[in-house]
Amino acid sequence: EVDEGSLGATVDLRAARPFDFSEFTMVGALKMAYNDLGEDVDPRATFLVSNTFGDGHFGVLFSVAYAERNLIEEGPSTVRYDLGTSVGGFNAASAPTGPTRASVSSSPT
Repeated sequence: EVDEGSLGATVDLRAARPFDFSEFTMVGALKMAYNDLGEDVDPRATFLVSNTFGDGHFGVLFSVAYAERNLIEEGPSTVRYDLGTSVGGFNAASAPTGPTRASVSSSPT
């Protein structure tokens, strides 16, 4: 589902499946990210193991991921929505300023 009016996009995410690999597969990854503002290191680890048995008629896949993030944000933030109180008292019921549709439609081109 996508929220109406969303600025995001629809992502067609397809997770790995046991039959995606033709033979025994084991993959792992470690990643560290340094945040200079928080002076902290954030770890991330992933691991996947997959195999098929019985001439490719039965398959098993196990996957796990771990991530940790420590964030420091400086300055004001509304995170997602703003009711106006943090930007000088915006009133959603107020009339907009600037050109109107009627004035733009009636102006010569």
